[in-house]
Amino acid sequence: MPTVILLNIFLQIFDFIATYFGSATHGELNPLLNYGFQTIGLLPTLLVTKAWAFWALWKIRNAAHVIPLLWIVAAFYTAISMAPWTAIFIRYLLLPTT
Repeated sequence: MPTVILLNIFLQIFDFIATYFGSATHGELNPLLNYGFQTIGLLPTLLVTKAWAFWALWKIRNAAHVIPLLWIVAAFYTAISMAPWTAIFIRYLLLPTT
């Protein structure tokens, strides 16, 4: 399995955990996820969206022509999910609220 697929799986798992724990206190900026949270709840929405993401990654895992695009997706997820959530969690750990 290409490294970029494994990287995207890791980013999906990170995003699931970060969104699950972080959205209660920091909210969610994605309007589609917000709608899902309000309609069917946080956990069901995350399970459905991540199941779809894993299914899509599984289907394209051997398609060599999408590998460059998956590197772009990984960079995008790192910029819009991993970096902000990591900054929030580090700030929380270093500067706990009283």
